[in-house]
Amino acid sequence: MKKIVFRFSDYSHQDYEGLENIEENGKLIVIREKYKYNLEKEGRYFYLLCRFIEKLNQESKTGGLIIIDGKDKNDAASEREEEEIEEDSISYGEKINSPVMSIKVDEGKVYTKGYIGVLRGLIKYEDEDEKEEYDVTVEIGSRFDRYNDSQYFLRYMILRGYLYRVPVYEKLNPQASEDDYLWDWLLILAFKYYLEKAYRNGLFKKYRQFAYNDAKFKGVLDVNRHIKYNIPFIGNIAYNKRELTHNNEIMHLILHAYDVLKRRFKTDTDRFIERESKAYEAITAIKEVAFDYQNQNIRSLLNKCSKRITHPYYYNYEPLRRICLRILRNRGLSFFDGNSADVFGIIVDISKLWELFLEKAVLNDIKNETLYFATQYEIKLNIKGKEGLREICLRPDYVLEDKKEKKRYVLDAKYRKGWENFVVNLHSEDSRKLFENIREDYYQISTYVYLLSAVWGGAIFPYSKEEIKDPGDICLEGEGKIFYLFPLMIPREKDVIRWKEHMEKEINNTRSCISQKL
Repeated sequence: MKKIVFRFSDYSHQDYEGLENIEENGKLIVIREKYKYNLEKEGRYFYLLCRFIEKLNQESKTGGLIIIDGKDKNDAASEREEEEIEEDSISYGEKINSPVMSIKVDEGKVYTKGYIGVLRGLIKYEDEDEKEEYDVTVEIGSRFDRYNDSQYFLRYMILRGYLYRVPVYEKLNPQASEDDYLWDWLLILAFKYYLEKAYRNGLFKKYRQFAYNDAKFKGVLDVNRHIKYNIPFIGNIAYNKRELTHNNEIMHLILHAYDVLKRRFKTDTDRFIERESKAYEAITAIKEVAFDYQNQNIRSLLNKCSKRITHPYYYNYEPLRRICLRILRNRGLSFFDGNSADVFGIIVDISKLWELFLEKAVLNDIKNETLYFATQYEIKLNIKGKEGLREICLRPDYVLEDKKEKKRYVLDAKYRKGWENFVVNLHSEDSRKLFENIREDYYQISTYVYLLSAVWGGAIFPYSKEEIKDPGDICLEGEGKIFYLFPLMIPREKDVIRWKEHMEKEINNTRSCISQKL
């Protein structure tokens, strides 16, 4: 069976710097950064990609796609992020839409969105002369990692965002044999994310039948067992009793999946699921109630857990169940290999990851004894009408508050390309037009500033173009209010040591720029 790997970047729809190529090495075909396909010469590859995304859409309804930190459907800014394409991309031809990308079928064009991750599945190619099955993998990385295959920036964001208590370690520079490590990290993170989400509803309870043989008869008499064990009669009765309990197969499934992760990736699992985390607290609580989980036969357990969890109170356990099944069914393989005909994938909202990264790597070190730092600060608004009083909440990404001076400052994390394009072309004739792409974000942050009576507001966003000469001195002023732009330079070095040194220097510069404005 031939294997084909599509490698894309987030928020991309064209090859900007001649990076697209197709490499064929025997049964392995790798297609990099290709967003426009010649339908005559490259029609087979484009057909496989289209079929893959169509199949992904079908199986997403049954849980084939796991999303970590998905976008808020009520967030207008999130909806705009999916429209980060140029005007010439708008047409009325056939279109395939999915959470990860849009495809213009009649034009052979691909537009990726604001997610990174990996997806794989088996796709059949059929025409009049040939029928063949392909093992298809779609990888989507950060657009700032186009220049290195090891994806330094994406790894760095994950490590600093989720492992902020320990130094960025050697996995930033993986060996050739560790190509899957980054994507296997996503499985650990998905397990942690959905375990913590499910644990908010408490431990899963389910009716289970227990077999007893004692003098406290309460249930249904088991005649066969009673004859077998209690003749001659010594006072015990064999009976079965159905009880609502935490000690059930779903709890056992979670613990077995955790054990597999510990065996396969002990160091990474211990670091991502550290003792202070809610996930570790959940594992500890489950072990207390499901003390006999190791007695379960794995094959029997998989069969028992094959049905979907439909109880509305425990709906957060359903994606966790699917992840655990995936882990246990691929104990000896990479989690994104195998012979399953289903499309399976894990993706991460890159904007949410960027937000977490900035919190841990940049802003945590700004706070001090007098400067308070809050994430997702709640601004409550009361809506009065004929139907009564309603309350809605707005949540800026970061609010810094100087308790001594009684001053507030608002910052928002922005990852989409509009901000970089605006700043790079700040003094060009296109600046007014490019401002339209960030206008709603500007209004959003300005609203936060008004409601909190803040001194100023600002946006932190990544960029890689070196045209920005004074990144710390860019601001928008009007009506006595200041809006600061804090671009964070992402290096392009191919050497990991130089890249890391440059990245940490840029983080310190951005932190210093913010501190000077407080």
